[in-house]
Amino acid sequence: MFARYCAVAFFFLIAATSVDAQTGRISGQVTDPSGQPLPGVNVVIEGTTTGNSSDIDGYYSIIGVRPGTYVLRASYIGFAVQLIREVRVNADQNTTVDIVMQEELIAGEEVIVTATAPILEVDVSSSRLNVSAEQIEALPTSSVAGVLALQAGTEGLSIRGSGSDELSFNVNGLTLRDERSNSPYTNIPLSSVDALQVVTSGFNAEYGNVRSGVINVTTKEGDRDRYTVDVSLQYSPPAQQNSGQNANDLDSYWVRPFTDPEVAYTGTDNGAWDEATQRQYPEFEGWISVSESLLSDDDPSNDATPEALYQAFLFQHSKRFEITQPDYVADIGIGGPVPGLSRFGGTRFFVSFKGQQDMYLIPLNTDRSEQRTGLATITSDIAPGVKLQLQGLYGRVDATSASRVGNPGIFSSASGIAGNLSSVSFINSRIFSTDYWAPTQTRDFMLGARLTHALSDQTYYEVRASRYASFYDTNPGELRDSTDTFTVGGVTFARPFGFQPAPSNGVNGLRMGVGMSNARDTSRVTVYNIKADLTHQFTREFEGKVGLEYNITESNINYGSFDAFLRSSNFRAVWDQEPVRASAYAQSTLEFKGLIANLGLRLDYSDARGKSFDYDLYDAALANREVLDTLDVGDASAQWALMPRLGVSFPITLYSKLYFNYGHFRSMPSPDDLYQLRYASETGQVTRIANPNAPLPKTVAYELGYEHAFFEQFRVKVAGYYK
Repeated sequence: MFARYCAVAFFFLIAATSVDAQTGRISGQVTDPSGQPLPGVNVVIEGTTTGNSSDIDGYYSIIGVRPGTYVLRASYIGFAVQLIREVRVNADQNTTVDIVMQEELIAGEEVIVTATAPILEVDVSSSRLNVSAEQIEALPTSSVAGVLALQAGTEGLSIRGSGSDELSFNVNGLTLRDERSNSPYTNIPLSSVDALQVVTSGFNAEYGNVRSGVINVTTKEGDRDRYTVDVSLQYSPPAQQNSGQNANDLDSYWVRPFTDPEVAYTGTDNGAWDEATQRQYPEFEGWISVSESLLSDDDPSNDATPEALYQAFLFQHSKRFEITQPDYVADIGIGGPVPGLSRFGGTRFFVSFKGQQDMYLIPLNTDRSEQRTGLATITSDIAPGVKLQLQGLYGRVDATSASRVGNPGIFSSASGIAGNLSSVSFINSRIFSTDYWAPTQTRDFMLGARLTHALSDQTYYEVRASRYASFYDTNPGELRDSTDTFTVGGVTFARPFGFQPAPSNGVNGLRMGVGMSNARDTSRVTVYNIKADLTHQFTREFEGKVGLEYNITESNINYGSFDAFLRSSNFRAVWDQEPVRASAYAQSTLEFKGLIANLGLRLDYSDARGKSFDYDLYDAALANREVLDTLDVGDASAQWALMPRLGVSFPITLYSKLYFNYGHFRSMPSPDDLYQLRYASETGQVTRIANPNAPLPKTVAYELGYEHAFFEQFRVKVAGYYK
């Protein structure tokens, strides 16, 4: 096994080394007041040693610049030092800053100018948007998903109608993906975000395991010489999440037929209600009829008078629906020099924390979802041109599971709960019991490091390594308190609070036991990822990138559905696999006055390392799991995919352009599709056989568009997109 890992790793190491797509470039031409080019002008980013000198034609280029807003410092003998403020750099883009030097009239004179952003980014051949920290602060939202939802062309984490499992979410070049659910972890504190970029089409060859969109987040590093604090608090006082009545109000849909004196004892069709009112509420025969049925059976323990049944109904529907706690979001970020270490490479830190509480529409097993995230970075310039960044993340969610079979997912919004109470069975049990769904907890941990080394003004490389782990815990809550009962007329009644695996029903058929909290999940998934980056600026018109990524996943899955009495639907999904993925790519950018082209080619390798069964889908023998022992079983085969990427922009004027992009994109399928072997625990019927040899989901997409910016606040874009 070790030899297999080494063979694949060696192949890709000799193939190439991945570029950090979360950096940009600053370039331009330096001239004197007459327009003549000035060679040898020193252009650096203020406060750093990052920079370059202009060539014989006055052109300069600074590569590997992290997204953000900077001040450029240009100096040359005989000319005043020029400071260019508000230079905005976006991920994977070029920022053009032309500099006109002024002759020095007074010794030590400085000329300060403010850079102006281009009205139209003529070099961009894809659909993308960039959002700065200043813009995020002005938005009425507290999450990355909320920021995206307010941008044109996106609907939260859904881009072009695709699911979040087709997204790539990267923070400082490190991918945050939970490979248990194949979804991105996006609940990072907004106080930590320095820049956010969303690419919705035409992403370059460095992006893998993605089909619909790429989200790049650059976090704050902290200042070298001062401390900063960023605090954002949102608070909503306790209030109902629904309009109208609570579910336990005496006039509510679920209660009135059983408590209204006009119909409760003799039935809703006794003539007391008009026909319109009868249609608005459930039909009920009346407590007198229910009492007579109980008295006539052979079980004396349930004999109860109509009044006793009425009182028992009130007792069993006494769940409190009033919301007594607030909704809130607390987002706090602190950054600055590391005490005692700031003298060594300007070592600095930024630590952020986000706590969020969302009260439910109605109390379930929990009455709220609670999310906590901590994100920390330490950055140091350990040597000239060498930068080291360490990053750690911890996330925790405590809530009620939205799944009945152990799959990931929680209730986090009022609309999500409301949708689950529509057109389903046992709605009253879902409302008035506490344990129809099980409590769940998820924890996410990430540790990562990134080393950047500038070999020269034209070349730099980067190495990144990370470990991302997800832990799931979904099981029933506390058992029902057997002393929480109500006795009337010699008959004892219980309330539907707490987990009760044994059969138990309320006086009106309210299910209080069996079929409750069926979900089980104790899965653990750990992903180890390493990337290497190399970028070289061959000429001012040509930049080349090559790259490598290697990924090993420890997938320890154990989930399912269990009911001690309704055993026919019980199942358990278990696997312990270590899939391997690797990729290599080459990417080039060509810039001419009439054409900007991005050309790329990506090679992906994937080995699910599961077991493949040879069977006939229509074989009746699959009704019994014992047939699995007779099937031919083989090892999964490794898969290779070669994916071209192309993007071209044709600037027509400074304010308009035509652009085109084309590419092949693949993403990993759901782990269930690769490994799950499901059969009913009671009947043995085989219900699912995964196929680790299934081709990776593929998308071929192209976009053709025209964009014109009349002025900064008004632009027209016409594009056709095919997927």
